[in-house]
Amino acid sequence: MKLWELQKDQAAYISGFIESVPKIYFNRLNELGFQIGVEVVCQRQSPFGGPKVYQIGDDVFSMAKDVASCVTVEIGE
Repeated sequence: MKLWELQKDQAAYISGFIESVPKIYFNRLNELGFQIGVEVVCQRQSPFGGPKVYQIGDDVFSMAKDVASCVTVEIGE
């Protein structure tokens, strides 16, 4: 599933990136800590399709749908 599909307070682990991810997105996401195996939690959903807020460790990021849809995640057990 894609990161954008996570619902508020749902956690998952980053499993990869879509093949067509723009290099600039890929590089920036890696710099921010969005790396395979890292847990990510959806902290907040904006209304009307606005950005969502994700937490990785102690860091919190707001992300638009076009960027969050480039990250694939798997729900942990």
